[in-house]
Amino acid sequence: TRTVVFDKTGTLTQGVFEVQGIHHSEMENRKLLEMAALAESASTHPIARSLERAYGKPLDRSRVRDIREISGNGVLATVDGRKVAAGNDKWMASLGVEAIPCHSVGTIIHVAVDGQYAGHILIADVEKVLDEVIFLKEGRLVRQELVDDLREKEEKSVDSLFREIFTVTDQSSGLQNMTDSREGA
Repeated sequence: TRTVVFDKTGTLTQGVFEVQGIHHSEMENRKLLEMAALAESASTHPIARSLERAYGKPLDRSRVRDIREISGNGVLATVDGRKVAAGNDKWMASLGVEAIPCHSVGTIIHVAVDGQYAGHILIADVEKVLDEVIFLKEGRLVRQELVDDLREKEEKSVDSLFREIFTVTDQSSGLQNMTDSREGA
């Protein structure tokens, strides 16, 4: 018996989280990012590290005190004398802060300063760019090299490459219908 294992989402990623955007910020985006990065500065979590990388300057941890990290929710810290909370929807609700929902795909870090919602930061894992893929076709594993005409000389996400491969190699199968319906979801 042979076993094929796929990532549960169908997306292959690098395991590197990066800030993708800052939304609904009541303060300058750079300042919101700085406050969140400082509040998260004691954490070794990959999301905390991504905030620090996005901020791009060394963090002065002497500006931070009273850090309280609640696993699976977020952090509460005093930054420059101001109470900064950073975390998920549940964390904001537990603090009595009404967070603005985000409809983007990724991890959303809501930020509140002195009990007032300040905005949120979108963080997502970086997708891998592939030179070849292996997929299942008619019960067999098929290796497909991604040639320049398929790549159109630009990097593409794994999902878009699969759509192109199935369009090119299997126009008449249900695979095309499956990818079409997924796009509309």
